[in-house]
Amino acid sequence: MSYKSLTINERYNILKQCGKIEVENTDALIQWRNDMSLLSQEQFKKMLQYNQYDKKNFSYAVTREPNENIVKLYEKSEAEHPWRSTYWKILNTNILYEEESYWNQDKGFNYIVRHFVKYVEKQLIESLVGIKFTKDCLDGILHQFTLKLVNLGNKAMIMELNYLKESKNLKGDTSTERFKYFISLFENMDFLKGFFEKYSVLARLYTELSVLFIANIEEIWNYVKNDREILKEEFGIIDREFVLNKVTMGIGDTHNFGKTVTILEFINKKKIVYKPRNLKINEAYNNLIDFLNKTGKIDILKKLKSISFENHGYEEFLEHCLCETEHELHHFYIRFGEVLALSYILNATDLHMENLIAFGEYPVIIDLETFIQQPNSFN
Repeated sequence: MSYKSLTINERYNILKQCGKIEVENTDALIQWRNDMSLLSQEQFKKMLQYNQYDKKNFSYAVTREPNENIVKLYEKSEAEHPWRSTYWKILNTNILYEEESYWNQDKGFNYIVRHFVKYVEKQLIESLVGIKFTKDCLDGILHQFTLKLVNLGNKAMIMELNYLKESKNLKGDTSTERFKYFISLFENMDFLKGFFEKYSVLARLYTELSVLFIANIEEIWNYVKNDREILKEEFGIIDREFVLNKVTMGIGDTHNFGKTVTILEFINKKKIVYKPRNLKINEAYNNLIDFLNKTGKIDILKKLKSISFENHGYEEFLEHCLCETEHELHHFYIRFGEVLALSYILNATDLHMENLIAFGEYPVIIDLETFIQQPNSFN
């Protein structure tokens, strides 16, 4: 059994409880510090202090080749770690191939992650209640999750493919045939388990990501269910059209255990942007836009409709569209200057192309999260 899925902090705590470390492993520290070349001596000291790490214990926690006694401690702890029980549940998930899926053998690397995807599917089918959704909606969610797993693990998969190739253990006359043979090996559960034991860090990442993905989808579902009447009124969705047809996750950066901006699309093609944080900054910014627009001294700026709750919020979805006349183009750049001036005054720190939409003659900021982060000094 591999112990390498344990984090440095987990290894440190095991050694701390053991209480037998008396001498610092200087060589291990030097090697780790060389790997972490961006970490200065001062930063290293602060890191130890912040985490309340004893330097001697830490030096053994980062040792690449721990001694036999420490390995036994690590392996015992790893075997009892909570992620392990979920991992075995996932690998024991029954998979049927009656219908076309994203994880059949002909889908390449997708086949390797099939148990994780099927586990997520079963959990979601049991828990997603209160909001109607189409089969395409669920299939789309599972497809996104499949790609997320493959993108995370493709280096390990390619490494294993290359290892078998170099050791002459792949059958086939062409590269396509050898790749298909490689994928077919994962039909054997012993081979599949052996792969994930070899790459145990990946197994842990996949397991924990599966749990977080389920929790985040369920959270979105519950919020939408509870906010249904407000969303219908504010975004003009009638009751019979309040059926989710597509959920696009992973828009922008992830925060707080994998939570991310998500686009909700209903069967009437109406789209709403869900954000996993309150949008009070949007409300304040819109109030400022209202005030400036009423002065009559600027080109009218467009507000982004938004609804803010304590821990989440929704925004209208804006599609990029071009200016149609030279007059519109002229006023777009006037407004762009106004937006830049406001961004400077409000000390925006993350105003890049993904956070601004050209909506005809209106430049519209669609992410105000980093506004008013630090007070600005005007001299």
